[in-house]
Parts: sequence; C-alpha cells; structure tokens
Amino acid sequence: AAAAPRADQRRILAMGGGGFTMEDAPALDRFVLSLTDAQVPRVCFLPTASGDPREQMTRFYERFGSWPCEPTSLSLFHLGRDRIDPIEHLLSQDAIYVGGGSMRNMLAIWREHGIDIAMRIAWESGVVLAGLSAGAMCWFQGGITKSAGAPEPARGLGLLPGSLSVH
Repeated sequence: AAAAPRADQRRILAMGGGGFTMEDAPALDRFVLSLTDAQVPRVCFLPTASGDPREQMTRFYERFGSWPCEPTSLSLFHLGRDRIDPIEHLLSQDAIYVGGGSMRNMLAIWREHGIDIAMRIAWESGVVLAGLSAGAMCWFQGGITKSAGAPEPARGLGLLPGSLSVH
C-alpha cells in the first residue's frame, strides 16, 4: 500500500476565475494538470455550484479533451441517469476541478451525497483539488457569499484555514 502524502504534498489551487471558463486562458488549466504526478492525469469536473449546466461541461471537454489527460465530469443532478458511484469516481481521480456558482447550494448537495467527506479523503490521499469562484471558496473554513442574496458569511469544507471571498 502506498503511504499517505505528507501535508506539504497535498495541493489545492483556488482561483477567483479563469481557466476553461474563459475562452483564451489555458495556462491555469494546464497548471492544474501539472500539479498531479501522473503522465496522463484523470481529471474530473464538478459543475454542481451552477446546477450542472451542459455548457460548462462542454467547455471543460473542449479544453481538456485534446490534452494528455482523461477528462470526466460528474453531475450530481443526473446520478439516476448516469448510474455512477460519485464517491468511487472522485476517489479514482488525480485531480478534481470544481466550477463556480452558489457555494451554499453546492455544499448542501455535496453533504447530501457524501461528497464533502470524499473531498477530504481525496485531498488527504494526494488528489489535487482545484476550483473557480465557489469552487475555490469551498476549500476554506468559509467565505463571503451572495448565494442567498445579500453578502454573508458561509461555512466551507475547512480543508484550508481562513477564508476566501471572490469577485
């Protein structure tokens, strides 16, 4: 059995924006892949925070599909259709890339499906975690969100100390 990575080998890339969500900004996405130790990394996109829109998943595949990686996406809104074990899928990745939207709604859905626990296990086992906007804020103890209208503090996963607020 492989030894668990040391704390200094765990990686989280928290981005306020950019990546494949912006048409001409591939450097951040390439950086996500470079943080893994894999020659052909398995990278999974979670668009939960914005309700799993097809457009975001299409843009993800357009960006990562031509690179030396194995891109997948995980829609928690379509588990009945897709018949995938979300926790098993996430734990088999080299990198997990989380999209933006409503951090509060995303975390509520993650907690319902056990994704919050899976993210901690993934991180502790050396899976690279990355995210934009809400997908960046979620790794911290908290942040200021407008998910419910007016800006207010919201609790994150607590993998990283402190807070992050974007936009």
